[in-house]
Amino acid sequence: TYLNGVNFFNAYKNAFSDLEGLVQSDATQVLDTIDQMVEEGKSVITIYIIAHGDVNWVKLGGQWFSATQFKNKMAAYPDVIFNFILGSCHSGSFIDDLSTLDNVCAVETACASDEGAWPDKDAHGSSNDVNPSDVGSEWTSSLIEAMLEITQDSAKMSSIQTWASTNEVPVTSMLICQGGYGAVGAQPTLGLTNNYDFTNVLGWSTPSHYCSYEFPIFIIIE
Repeated sequence: TYLNGVNFFNAYKNAFSDLEGLVQSDATQVLDTIDQMVEEGKSVITIYIIAHGDVNWVKLGGQWFSATQFKNKMAAYPDVIFNFILGSCHSGSFIDDLSTLDNVCAVETACASDEGAWPDKDAHGSSNDVNPSDVGSEWTSSLIEAMLEITQDSAKMSSIQTWASTNEVPVTSMLICQGGYGAVGAQPTLGLTNNYDFTNVLGWSTPSHYCSYEFPIFIIIE
């Protein structure tokens, strides 16, 4: 799923901030990479992580990073807009820290603070996933699929651009937020009514969501 996400952002990088993929051995450089991208003049940075996690922590390249570390790094660059996508166990816990910053626009996480994230799941008992061709992380693949459906439809993208302009946020951020809704079938305006996250359908996970132009913070599907 990580490569699917990289491929997605790479394909549409003209509409997004530049892509900087880090393999496992380089993952510990994530905070330094943020510094580098700021120095290069990037005004919107999207951080996309799939890794093992715990409450307020994520493990990258064998090293643990806290939500506070990410918060402090983002706070150091108040003129840069940050988006954060996290597919790890307990990932919803990061929202409490990151949502306090004015320059964090979108945060999408695989599950709530007290839950685990799941690998691909296509069937359970008599129930079946609506998109059995997905692979990797169940939630992250759902998010990528929803965003892909939006970007491949000019009318849907036009709506995203209009909403971004109206709410004065980057198009990237609006796409990620609405992709978060669409991943769980909660974006009927864009025709995204199928819940692609089968573990959410089963009640095993509750993807969490924060967009700076919305209040309050909430869990997408209870």
